[in-house]
Amino acid sequence: MQLQGKREYNDLIERVQRDDTKAFEELYDIYYPRVMSFALKFLKCKELSEEIVHDAFIKIWEIRTDLNLQLSFDGFIFKITKNLMLNALRLKVDQPLYFETIKDNDIVSNETENQLQEQEIELQLSYAIDGLPTKRKEIFVLSKVDGFSNKEIANKLKISTNTVAGQLRKAKKTLKETIKFAATI
Repeated sequence: MQLQGKREYNDLIERVQRDDTKAFEELYDIYYPRVMSFALKFLKCKELSEEIVHDAFIKIWEIRTDLNLQLSFDGFIFKITKNLMLNALRLKVDQPLYFETIKDNDIVSNETENQLQEQEIELQLSYAIDGLPTKRKEIFVLSKVDGFSNKEIANKLKISTNTVAGQLRKAKKTLKETIKFAATI
């Protein structure tokens, strides 16, 4: 189903605001494919993308009475989804797959604001990685980009595994703070 115009859109949102679950299902059916595509393109993980998208729609249902008919629902649902993805990535920044996703992915979205925010986060993350002390940066890249274990890094750099673990903790803390800060801009 596609919405034919602003009036039909407004009617659907008003029905959702009045706790009409059938209207909410229609809204879900209309937006789910696009929002899922957006999440999947960014996260590259079907299960996590589905979870994030479902959480976004749950959030919409929870705040349904506050939906503003004057604002773009497209922008709103994509912004909620983006924020949920960033929260998930903050929790997963220590996994190579998610690090690569946030570092290398160019997000394509209909929303210029979302594109700019994502580019800003990528830029901030890149600066944060470049700004790490030389040895910490080397350890981080070996671990999260190249996929080396702490023991392999320790052997390669002739340092203890405790030093590797400590440097990774400090690098992750810096990068998490960077992502958190960039997401609030």
